[in-house]
Amino acid sequence: GTPVGVLPTTSCNSMAYVADVNIPDDTPMKPGQTFTKTWRVRNNGTCVWDAGFKLSFVGGDAMGGTSLVLGKAVNPGEEIEISVPMVAPSTAGSIRGNWKMATTTGTFFGDEIYLIIVVSGSGTAATVPATTATTETPTPDLTATAAAAIP
Repeated sequence: GTPVGVLPTTSCNSMAYVADVNIPDDTPMKPGQTFTKTWRVRNNGTCVWDAGFKLSFVGGDAMGGTSLVLGKAVNPGEEIEISVPMVAPSTAGSIRGNWKMATTTGTFFGDEIYLIIVVSGSGTAATVPATTATTETPTPDLTATAAAAIP
């Protein structure tokens, strides 16, 4: 009996990912940088999303983000922008966080939405150009000397 009761509820609630309003995939971030990720989503189901439905973290790295509770109902066919304040982790590399909408009773539905940021350690980035610059400095001098000697 349980699955039958669950199915109608699940099928009428649906969410479709529309767009990344900001922070597109692979946005570079510094460790500890604060930002707010905003997605545009559409209620593509047949039921109204009630106030109290919430976007929750479901996998990857939450990056300090917490569940976002809808403050007002969203009608079928309506698009909304949902924003979650986050902080880039101190771990360098590609960091992904997955989020999903849930009903007031905690049943997840619709598309899983995510963000991917690329965290770069500031120390590494500063060191590399310095080394490259030192190596390349003699080369222009040699070229200039050789060019001057030709005529």
